[in-house]
Amino acid sequence: MSNCSVMTLSLVFLSLAMSSAHTNRIKEERKTNNFINEACNHTTDQTFCVKTLGSDPDGASASDLAGLTAIALKITVANATDTYAYISKLLNRSGSDTKESFEDCLDVYQLTVDHLQEAGFAAEELHRSQSLH
Repeated sequence: MSNCSVMTLSLVFLSLAMSSAHTNRIKEERKTNNFINEACNHTTDQTFCVKTLGSDPDGASASDLAGLTAIALKITVANATDTYAYISKLLNRSGSDTKESFEDCLDVYQLTVDHLQEAGFAAEELHRSQSLH
């Protein structure tokens, strides 16, 4: 067999293998997207739900509600942390007439972030324990 034939055969095999892997990945994504869609059907804003859960890299591998809950809490913690940082910037630029209000708001957001993080840890633990069974 000539070198050209071996090279052509190798390229065909590689092409088929890559095509198969791509097809499997698409099937898995559709299955996951169907799971996210099904879960989001039970919310008041399905579009927002699908967009939010689908935006997280872990969303593609979520296969149960505990996993989706952990993802939702992770996203919520990130948003609350960003809001805390924004309020902190406002506090630094505020005058004496609004300083106390921003400080109170910052305290509330810090507690919120703390509680959300605790809930996130609990959801991740629940997801791990359910995945083992």
